[in-house]
Amino acid sequence: MPTFFGKIELAAITWDWNDQIRAFLTSPKWQGKEVEVTIELRGKDPTAEQRGYYFAVVLAAAEDLGYLKDELDDALRRHHSPQVEGKRHNYRKALSKLNRQEYSRYIDDCIITLAKAGYAVEPPNRNWNKTGWYQTPEIKNQDKSTKPK
Repeated sequence: MPTFFGKIELAAITWDWNDQIRAFLTSPKWQGKEVEVTIELRGKDPTAEQRGYYFAVVLAAAEDLGYLKDELDDALRRHHSPQVEGKRHNYRKALSKLNRQEYSRYIDDCIITLAKAGYAVEPPNRNWNKTGWYQTPEIKNQDKSTKPK
């Protein structure tokens, strides 16, 4: 289901990607079809820290639980990604479409599910760094050659 962004001013919508929406609206696939348009305030995108925490820390549970990261990611998305009611069927919202608040709620739900499975996920920590590994206060001052694997 396509999502388009724009801004409403003086009862008119200015689309962010004019050419793409025009191509979409002129596509034969949609001609003569009834559609439903929903307008809602755009939320802020998830932060890099949120995405990094999910992929590097939350999904690290996969190996300990006997799964591949992709398998755990898929299972968590099916169970916790927000459900959207469609006209004919309901579907799960893609992680790329979640705003900052929804992503935070999604991560919390994933952590609770993993805790119920007996896996303790490290809580978010401001010492997260851009090298992709998690720094606890004990290892923060260690040489990077000794980083955990």
